[in-house]
Amino acid sequence: MANFGYLLCFCVLFFSFNSYKSRVHGARELANHHHVVNKNKPASSTGLHDQSRVRFLDSTSTSSELPLQERSGNFVVKVGFGTPKRDLTLMFDTGSYMTWIQCLPCDNCYDQEPEEPIFDPSKSSTFSNAPCTSQSCPPYSITYNDNSYSNGNYAQDTLTLSSTTVFPGFVFGCGRKNSANFGKVAGVLGFEPGDTSIMSQTVNSFGQEFCYCLPPQETSTGYLRFGQLAYETCQSSEISTPIIKDSNWPDKYLVRLVGITIGEKRLEMSANSVSGSLPSTILDTGTIISRLPGQVYAGLRSAFQDSMSQYPLADQSSDSDPMDTCYDLSGSEDDINKIVPSMILHFGGSQDGSQDLNLDPSAVVWKDNDSGKVCLAFAGNGNSNDLTIIGNHQQRNLKISYSLLGFGKVGFSTGGCGN
Repeated sequence: MANFGYLLCFCVLFFSFNSYKSRVHGARELANHHHVVNKNKPASSTGLHDQSRVRFLDSTSTSSELPLQERSGNFVVKVGFGTPKRDLTLMFDTGSYMTWIQCLPCDNCYDQEPEEPIFDPSKSSTFSNAPCTSQSCPPYSITYNDNSYSNGNYAQDTLTLSSTTVFPGFVFGCGRKNSANFGKVAGVLGFEPGDTSIMSQTVNSFGQEFCYCLPPQETSTGYLRFGQLAYETCQSSEISTPIIKDSNWPDKYLVRLVGITIGEKRLEMSANSVSGSLPSTILDTGTIISRLPGQVYAGLRSAFQDSMSQYPLADQSSDSDPMDTCYDLSGSEDDINKIVPSMILHFGGSQDGSQDLNLDPSAVVWKDNDSGKVCLAFAGNGNSNDLTIIGNHQQRNLKISYSLLGFGKVGFSTGGCGN
């Protein structure tokens, strides 16, 4: 489909509790017949890689920071488009490389926030249609599994992240026909590999370095940092795991999740019966609830049920809700942080050692404060070849860094952005 300049991205409609009055489209199932080809860096190259990384960052002194805020389960940032600059709120998405916004004239556009009218290219002196390349050639079409979509043409204009961080000729999608499943955000800011990814288009300024911290609640503010500032903030990651390569997923930052421990029980990720490889894993800020291989999820659910057996069961919010293991804690005065079993995500290390990420109890479950219902915040994949997805609920309040220079790695640190 790339020969016709089309981009296809598969998504699923994300869940919501009954207390939600609005929905922001976000949950992405990035799955279909894939296996891992491990291209991890040899241990002897680690020091040389870090030296090269520091030298490159020293030569690219540009840094930038954007506040990150939650909106109905997804996370958004505000950036500027055009000349004069128009500030627009976009969904922060590490699960796709495409950046797009709604544009006038519009055949079918959804309502945005009143203070952020739809972008009008005719009012920007720096707007133009994008030149034709392998990944950015008019027109484009994005279709999601729930039949939501964005159609339009590739364009280019000035992208402004701050008063001192401006990128002329930034290529993005100008959405002229969009479904109403995206809440009131103006579009999506994509970070995955690809010619039109924001990291690809800003490489000379930011050195392929970014880090973020998703705030733990709507009243908190997190951050998205680029370049030298990202390196300084997140260089001392407590654990790190290499970015691995998969020829079937060339446009994904993949890592290797090797197992999960819940309470005292460790669950190992099983190799695919056809490929012989562990399922590929992605950290996706556009998906809320993590998706696991069916067998692993069954073991996780069983262990969670054993630890919660003294509490009454609660019904699912709806048949479409992927969370199928819920309990009613409305009559309990127990501290939820002491009720919920501990959980550790085990990632592959650069020297075949396990890198262990301890999750906060709030990341293990989803709690509806209105009803007192608590659900295991994981779901099972329907196909053994599906990608394992670490959703944004499990990423909250962690400092997560992407260092893309050379072999590439993802780092994690706890105690991120509670304020």
